[in-house]
Amino acid sequence: MHAARISRDFAPPLVVLAAGALFVLLYAPYCEFHAKRLLEHDRAAFYLTTDVCANADTARRLGPHTLCDRSRAIIAVSPRASAARDTLVHFVSPALSAVPRAVLALAATGALTLLALVRNAAYLRAPPMWKTR
Repeated sequence: MHAARISRDFAPPLVVLAAGALFVLLYAPYCEFHAKRLLEHDRAAFYLTTDVCANADTARRLGPHTLCDRSRAIIAVSPRASAARDTLVHFVSPALSAVPRAVLALAATGALTLLALVRNAAYLRAPPMWKTR
């Protein structure tokens, strides 16, 4: 008796279903992070237009006590990209912190070994060199 396999007709809907579930799971936190980052982006843009950053003499006198550099860093990254990063960190970081590093290293080693075997599958099926002549 053969082991149960996922048929080729069933696999694509299964992938679509999994992707849809992942989207539903991540959409609400993404929207919250996006609203927060959009507000932070707008405030940083406004802060850069104030006299603290716009007036070079005032900025020089205040030195490192201004938030001009931080505002420029916030403006450099779009709110969407920041929200996507925050969403991934929110979900992936707790999951990875619960797994010991040794297990992650073992999984990575296994994945790389599997990748090497798959890439070299044609080479492994080839006849030995002494039988090709």
